[in-house]
Amino acid sequence: MAVIITLLNFIDPSGVETSVRVTVEHIAKMAFVPAAALAHASAIKTGFYVGAQNFKKAQRRIFKISTIGIAISATLGLIIALFPDGIISIFTSVEGIEGHDLEHHVELIKTVLWLNIAVEGARTLNIILGESLKTTGDAWFLGTISLFSLMFFAIGGS
Repeated sequence: MAVIITLLNFIDPSGVETSVRVTVEHIAKMAFVPAAALAHASAIKTGFYVGAQNFKKAQRRIFKISTIGIAISATLGLIIALFPDGIISIFTSVEGIEGHDLEHHVELIKTVLWLNIAVEGARTLNIILGESLKTTGDAWFLGTISLFSLMFFAIGGS
């Protein structure tokens, strides 16, 4: 995260993009909390079923919890994107930003919140599957997939 913020500060010396990114990240955590809770619940149930050698039931439970988690996170992300003004006002009462700069800042946050809806589903799926895989002892697969996906999106997407 520090590298990303440093790069954003280099690209945008005014700090608007950095401020928007941090603000959206804090707001997005509201949609992330249920996903984290479901991930831990999924990990417990997965450990129970895998320990009982009931792999099919574990798989069905993970997919069911993933579907529920994606629906909840996407719904919360949509609600946040539809009604952002009250939430944004909590994070943007900054002295020194007034008038057109504040309007631009708020509009940029609203735009990124709409983009965040797509990210929430993937983030939810990642944490639920990741916690379940770690419970089964398969952290190697999770680490390998994470490495290659990060390299693809970070390096290939830029």
